Amino acid sequence: MSRKLDLGLRESILTLVSLKYSSRQIVEALKVRVIVISRKAVANLIRKNINKEAGKNTAPSLVKLRRSPKLRTPGLVDPIKKALSGPNPLNSSALSLKYGVSATTVARVISQDLEGKMRKMCLVHALSNKPVKQRLDRGPRFLRYINGRKWRNFISLDEAWVYLTDVNGIRKIYYEFRGERSPESWTKFWNVSHSRDVVFVAGVCSRRKIVIRFVKPGAKINSEYYIQHALKPLLKNDIRKLFPGELINKVVFHHDSAPAHSFGITQKWLQNSEIKFIPKEH
Repeated sequence: MSRKLDLGLRESILTLVSLKYSSRQIVEALKVRVIVISRKAVANLIRKNINKEAGKNTAPSLVKLRRSPKLRTPGLVDPIKKALSGPNPLNSSALSLKYGVSATTVARVISQDLEGKMRKMCLVHALSNKPVKQRLDRGPRFLRYINGRKWRNFISLDEAWVYLTDVNGIRKIYYEFRGERSPESWTKFWNVSHSRDVVFVAGVCSRRKIVIRFVKPGAKINSEYYIQHALKPLLKNDIRKLFPGELINKVVFHHDSAPAHSFGITQKWLQNSEIKFIPKEH
């Protein structure tokens, strides 16, 4: 139950209201005078005073926001459903421009009236059972290998893909509705051809960053390419700058068990180099 405000407190609040104080500012001002009152009580008093000045003797009540006329009529829902049913449908922003309503209204039509969800095409990498097993087996072996070792000078190298969105292409989205099957073309995640992509080689070390090297488009990434365009520049330029002098004899190099890394040609080249490395068996 809310307490009844005394006359002096009501007059103080209304005085602050006349000085353009907000309800929050009024609460803070009264706190200085060691008077504790909630913002709701202040708002109710202001509302009651406004009603009194307007000649209404109604009890204070919450202000109800006016709602805009209902836009989600069958005349809007049906065209949107038809537009979403075909291939390569428009997104919510394009639909809002087409039908002259807000994107929020379109989103509510899709999610509430049509009970649908927008799905976006994503590129995925699929691993067969063999590489999955190799990765699971190598983890424990690698941890056992480094157990108890303290390496202060290390460097690790790896490749990565970056996929660039083709902004001029068709937007790859579709809308999923309850009770309807997803298009078969959207459920095939194996052997998906990559769109525009960039491959780069980068690494981390215990001292500073390493130069990022990009792979030429269309290049065949095998042991020879990996040695010529990744390992040799790394050993000739990066490692000698990062670990000058006698430190180069203390560097430990690491990379994963990708085919180009674990082939005999690559392993033999590393054995003949000046750098220590973690064998592929680990």
